[in-house]
Amino acid sequence: MERIEVFYRGHVQGVGFRYNACEQADGLVVTGWVQNLPDRRVQMVAEGSVGDLKELLRRIDFSMSGNIRDKSVAWQAATGQLAPFQIKH
Repeated sequence: MERIEVFYRGHVQGVGFRYNACEQADGLVVTGWVQNLPDRRVQMVAEGSVGDLKELLRRIDFSMSGNIRDKSVAWQAATGQLAPFQIKH
């Protein structure tokens, strides 16, 4: 199990990005959350197998390609303490 922390930049707020991320996580064995940040970025934290996490990133990149200008991904060891994937408010 691995953990990723991702920061997305671009036109990523007010366009259904968080809802879309939850939809893309459906069917994958991942836990975590996605939230808007005050500086207009979106932050996502997710845990799962390397394969599922890479697939989640691929799905989000494909489905939101017109909105994402840049992203940073940090891979870490999983904590096993995240709830089912959800929008964090």
